[in-house]
Amino acid sequence: MTISFEENHVSLFTFSLDLEVEMVNLRSVAQENVKDVKIQPIQEGTGVPSNDALQSTTSLVGHALFSSSSC
Repeated sequence: MTISFEENHVSLFTFSLDLEVEMVNLRSVAQENVKDVKIQPIQEGTGVPSNDALQSTTSLVGHALFSSSSC
């Protein structure tokens, strides 16, 4: 497991640390309250995304190398 972790770390962050690897368990949950959602009909799309449709972007990096649980 340690070798696999170190290889993935270098792949993602382009460096490695000369430290002992420690296994920890981490779980995160994201929740948000949404108010005043208005459902409105929209026109049929053309199959090409509109720049107006993009609200925001984010980058997430995750890898369930050692996970045996399912969502």
